[in-house]
Parts: sequence; structure tokens; C-alpha cells
Amino acid sequence: MNLVLGVMYLLFPMTWFALMGWTGHAIGTIANVSMESGVKMSQDAGADGGRKVKGAAGAAISKGKSLK
Repeated sequence: MNLVLGVMYLLFPMTWFALMGWTGHAIGTIANVSMESGVKMSQDAGADGGRKVKGAAGAAISKGKSLK
């Protein structure tokens, strides 16, 4: 009987919390990977827009210099 009570009061809760911890870690890892890919797309779009503005500004400045 003591073995059954020991399992109920010690082993079951330890197993439960270990499973919940592992599940939380796995979900956190999935969320982190999905956020990284979403942020990467935004960073790439911002960098591309910056390059386009820089090219347009450079072209406008060089066009203005050639008219003089």
C-alpha cells in the first residue's frame, strides 16, 4: 500500500509536471521559429525598400548634377 501511495503522491505529479514542461518548451520553440521567419520577411522588405529609395535618390541627385 505504501508503494501505491508513493507512486500517487510522488511519481504521478513529477511525471505530469515534466510532461507539461516539455510541452511548453516545444510550443515555445515552435513559436520562436515562426516568429523568426515572419520577422525575416519584414526585415527583407524594409531592406529592399531602403535600397530602392537610395537608388532613386542617387539617380535624382546625379541627374541634377548632369543638368548644370
